[in-house]
Amino acid sequence: MKKKKYFLKIIVITLAVILGAYLFSTKNIKETGLQKVTITQYGQGKIFLYLPLYIAMEEGYFKENGLDITLTYSGNDDQIAATVIGGYADFGVGDPIFSAIIQEKGGNLKTIATLVEKAPFIGYTNKQEISEVNDLSVLNNLSVSSFPAPSTLYTNLSNLKTSNNLTMNIKPMAFGSQMAALKAGEVDIAMDLDPTVAIAEKEGYRSVISLSRFLPPQAITGITVKEDYIKKNPEVVQKVINALQKAVTVFYKDQDVGLRVAKKVFSDIDAESIKRAVERSRKNAIYPKSLEIIDNIWQQGLQERLSIGDLQKIQKTTVATDNTFAKKAYADYGQ
Repeated sequence: MKKKKYFLKIIVITLAVILGAYLFSTKNIKETGLQKVTITQYGQGKIFLYLPLYIAMEEGYFKENGLDITLTYSGNDDQIAATVIGGYADFGVGDPIFSAIIQEKGGNLKTIATLVEKAPFIGYTNKQEISEVNDLSVLNNLSVSSFPAPSTLYTNLSNLKTSNNLTMNIKPMAFGSQMAALKAGEVDIAMDLDPTVAIAEKEGYRSVISLSRFLPPQAITGITVKEDYIKKNPEVVQKVINALQKAVTVFYKDQDVGLRVAKKVFSDIDAESIKRAVERSRKNAIYPKSLEIIDNIWQQGLQERLSIGDLQKIQKTTVATDNTFAKKAYADYGQ
């Protein structure tokens, strides 16, 4: 009898603990009210180019909008599109034109915002005989590194080569291997992004070309999502773009925010290089003040993809884009 009472007591205590844990968990969910959202980005780790995304995460802008963000990495731009379409992520951060390519193939991917619209790629060298590139003919007979096709950098370099009848040799290589290739003599100019470029400059390399000087604004990086997700979760889509728009607005209004987040996220990089990279990004205005997709910029991106065979025909901007959320976000957070 005593044993039965003992076991009943244990069962009651156990049930009480389980119930308490459940109620505590439920209470926390109700208190936080955060909806889980997965965002996947280009590369295999955080990239300085996507600083507004990290500002929105680190400064709590997503949480302000009721979102709990999980960030994943999907490699190259085509893999980002595949990850979102496959349902392994809700939003993608990468080449926005892939939504047009997917639409042409019968898919339902949409680009809902622009994050980067000026070419952020900078070329640096360790060869004294290579002068600053004021005329693209300087690139003739030189080997220039690129990220793998079909990346934006590869597309930009290919189009510059074709349109200017250049004889430069474009060498695609893995992301993060540009400086090593330059040191090994495999290329004459390494094309890369900050803060790698800022680090190279600190080590004595010379920056000789900025592609933004030779290219108009373009659809470089955008936010993509499936049409099905937009229809089912329009309020979540709006909240994601709200947070990103606020991050871009704050980036230009207060340099200290960008510096603070960059130093935290890229803690292995020295403060001097971080400062130089943030200042260059602000000076070159690589992020648009409004995340809206501009029709002529989008159409230019389609023409580029058409010229290299990624697209078979031109389509209206509205086929693969939806500006609804970016317009509202700018009205609320862009001032």
